[in-house]
Amino acid sequence: MEPKCAGGGGGGYSVQWQRRRSTAALLVENGKKGIVYLFRRGTHEEFGYAALFTALIIYYLFSCWTAGTAMACGLVIPMLYTGALYGRIIGLIMVSIFGVQTDKYGAWIDPGLFAVIGAASYFCGVSRLTISLTAIMVELTNDVQSLLPTMVAVMVARMTGDFFNRSLYSSLLEQKRIPFLEPEPHVFYQKKPLNLELFTAKDVMELQVKVLHLKENVSSLAELLLETSHGGFPVIYQLEQAHEEVFIGSITRLELYRVLENEMLFETHDEESYKQCAQLNYHEISVKMLNPTKINLLLNKYRTDSRYRDHYVNLKPYINQSAMTVHANFSLQRTYIIFRTLGLRHLTVVDLRNCVLGIITRKDLMAFQLEEKLLMLLESENLESDNDKR
Repeated sequence: MEPKCAGGGGGGYSVQWQRRRSTAALLVENGKKGIVYLFRRGTHEEFGYAALFTALIIYYLFSCWTAGTAMACGLVIPMLYTGALYGRIIGLIMVSIFGVQTDKYGAWIDPGLFAVIGAASYFCGVSRLTISLTAIMVELTNDVQSLLPTMVAVMVARMTGDFFNRSLYSSLLEQKRIPFLEPEPHVFYQKKPLNLELFTAKDVMELQVKVLHLKENVSSLAELLLETSHGGFPVIYQLEQAHEEVFIGSITRLELYRVLENEMLFETHDEESYKQCAQLNYHEISVKMLNPTKINLLLNKYRTDSRYRDHYVNLKPYINQSAMTVHANFSLQRTYIIFRTLGLRHLTVVDLRNCVLGIITRKDLMAFQLEEKLLMLLESENLESDNDKR
């Protein structure tokens, strides 16, 4: 539905009908056509304040509501549309103050141009994109003359948004608990950034570690996989002379599924320890497709059937013996860098004797998790120092 200009030959339409028609053009039409209407130049009186304010309030509230739902409503079009609405309002205010300018020096006072600048500023304030967004807006409007005001609006929006909060995408990652690690960890205490070089890996590691031995009982292993959701497990080996269980490698949950799917790998307690009757090749252990329903039924059978309580599985051929480890007193800053640079999923923390003390996952290194754990540590240290002074 093409909106008609309110001035000159209204065709008998009343002012009230024209306002309703303009509002309908912004709300009933899809977002793409609405953006085209708002970006159009030389249409100073096409949309009035009532239509723009009504569309802005309704569209903003609904876009905020749908952004947090599971519906595939998108974010780009709502951000561009919302910014174009309030940008065009500012353009109308400028026209009301200075009037419609026809000379080349006042041609920039156009609601369509302000709609473009408003869309860029709102998009940047939400997403924190700068250079790429400026290039996109110039390509979108095919107007090189709007480059400078768009750049200024984008930079101001970026600084203003950073002053109050983080970008929408960062907030969504945190809300959905997606373990995304920033290039540099930003942890604050009393509005001051913390130096992670002053902390160690043991300050953030998870103490409740589920470890596996080289030879595991099938029933116990199935129960462990059913009761936990861990993606990987450290594997330990007991030294005969020192009587200590030292870290030897790690194995993932998927690899354990592969092993338990093949009963030919099971051994009885009477057989020779670590006997390798049969082994899965690399393709079978890592590439073969997995059926979750079948695996759950199989694990429940192993856990409930008494026959499998005397069966064991040898994990030695399948563990990753080159798994990374860090010492408990290793720098937290360098732990973060190693973890992110190598793309790790698990990092085992050991002591001087290579015994497992804890484990660090991606979730443990997320900014809010680091902040929570380190703040608790600092508060406990402050409390102890106050007690010592007393």
